[in-house]
Amino acid sequence: MELIDAIRGRRSIRSFKDKPVPLELVREVLDSANYAPSAKRGEQWRFTVLTGDAKARFLGFFDEELDRFIEEHGVKEAGSSKNSCRIMDQAPVLVVVWNSGEYGWTTACPSLSKGEFLYDHGDTGRLTPLLKMFTLGHEFIPDPIHAGGLRYHGMAPAISLLVRDGLVKAKAYNQLDALGGAVTFTRAEGLIPAPETAHAVKATIDEALRCKETGEEKTILTLFSGHGFFDMAAYEAYLGGGLQPFELPDERIRETVGNLKRLYPFA
Repeated sequence: MELIDAIRGRRSIRSFKDKPVPLELVREVLDSANYAPSAKRGEQWRFTVLTGDAKARFLGFFDEELDRFIEEHGVKEAGSSKNSCRIMDQAPVLVVVWNSGEYGWTTACPSLSKGEFLYDHGDTGRLTPLLKMFTLGHEFIPDPIHAGGLRYHGMAPAISLLVRDGLVKAKAYNQLDALGGAVTFTRAEGLIPAPETAHAVKATIDEALRCKETGEEKTILTLFSGHGFFDMAAYEAYLGGGLQPFELPDERIRETVGNLKRLYPFA
């Protein structure tokens, strides 16, 4: 099929046949989805494929959470979510895409603190234009840390430029230190940060303690996110002692950055 025909022939499907979908077809679709260009969110996606009872339990949970949201914020804020739930219930296979969207960095993926300022692609499939940014190389494969939104191999070009010119200082934390700071924040403020935001919270706490020691007066602004919907597993693992600190080995960085430089010597 020609690309232009595929674009013009796209449709939003809201009605499904009660017919099983071959597992091989599902695998082929998900494998292709991994190559979708997504620039800043270029890490590998996580997919959960649900059918039968598992799909019914998930949709039941989703519907309960949606009812709570509507009760708190009103039906207008929920948009067409109720109808979407009904549509998903009709589909024989439900694919849940897991991916956080916050900015930040971690010692498991230190794009700003240990990456190099080079031209690189925003996706693993090399479909995006080249972007000048701090990067670990688009071949970088992230480790399974809980802050999924931080596993991108690069950083936004605008932020990268600010760091390169010394206007912004990058700081990386491992997931134990970050979540430890988040727990301290939660106990003090009653708000639960997302695992990604936990890194910023930890940096804020460290800076506040530094000011306390030096006597410096400073206003510290933190961008906060986190709704607790998919975040609690990280805290359960942290509080249960199931998490380990992880720092990306330098040899892995040299390998992926070296491959990028060989591919694009001008980078």
